[in-house]
Amino acid sequence: MKTKKMLLATCVLSAMTLSGVAIATTSPAKSGIVFGARASINSVPEQLFGNAQDHQSTAGITGSTVYDNSSFGTTLSIGYDHAVSSHMTVGVKTGYGYIWSLSHGKAHTSTKSGDISLDVMHIPLVVTGKYFFDSKFLLGAEAGASLQKLNLTGSGIFNDADGRWKIAPKVSLMGGYQWDMGLSVTASAEYVFGKSTDDFNPTNANDVNQALAYYSFGLNVGYVLPL
Repeated sequence: MKTKKMLLATCVLSAMTLSGVAIATTSPAKSGIVFGARASINSVPEQLFGNAQDHQSTAGITGSTVYDNSSFGTTLSIGYDHAVSSHMTVGVKTGYGYIWSLSHGKAHTSTKSGDISLDVMHIPLVVTGKYFFDSKFLLGAEAGASLQKLNLTGSGIFNDADGRWKIAPKVSLMGGYQWDMGLSVTASAEYVFGKSTDDFNPTNANDVNQALAYYSFGLNVGYVLPL
């Protein structure tokens, strides 16, 4: 009889342990290292460079085309998420991103014309919060800062210039889906609170050394390596 009771207790304990493992495994919120890749379309709030002819006195501009205010960018990221409950995580994230020709166009002088473009390198430094539904859908937000460096290509119309690393606040909202194995796909919208672009002067070194304000809309692929 004693042996039967011990066997029964062992079976109950094993069942409880396996049940706990199953619950932990299937919890939608997971603790672990988060790897991510993002492709984005980015746009400045106002026409970048303002009107190029505004700088005629310093650059000899005689005319300009309409500038394009949207461009493609990519970001690779790494971070850590901690599951504070079976449905919610908090974490931190950083990475490296590049935006090609955040704004670009063509300007003319009396003797030549050339393309003007502004590239942006950026490093996100943010805290994250996510809520996971039982359906595997998720909603999240990020807040923190963007380290940013501008690269101006002037094609002889303006002098080429590399800016300095500057910092600006940023916020982000996201929504998407995460599978049980940790793979996720989300869409996100971001805004960086940098220098207003309506009065950006490419002939002014101080402007090139500023963090720029812009919107970003992207598609993210992520993977959580459980810890």
